[in-house]
Amino acid sequence: MIAAFVALGANLGDAERTVRAALDALNEIGETLLMQASSLYRSGPVNAPGPDYINAVAEIETTLDAVALCLSMSAFAARQLQPPTA
Repeated sequence: MIAAFVALGANLGDAERTVRAALDALNEIGETLLMQASSLYRSGPVNAPGPDYINAVAEIETTLDAVALCLSMSAFAARQLQPPTA
């Protein structure tokens, strides 16, 4: 297993819920374990208008290579952007 650190953040909708869901989703990626996560913290946007961000950092262990891990995390992010179905 390889240790990796993942930065998570959101600033739209229920940003806290989104970041917590992203932390949970890390355990759903095959061959990947969430080892620990930071507390959530708030930061303002830099040189841009908009709501504050909710951020966290996660330590994971995985056997996936960097590309496979990024693709898995990108798939989760894309699902979060889809409008809810009725």
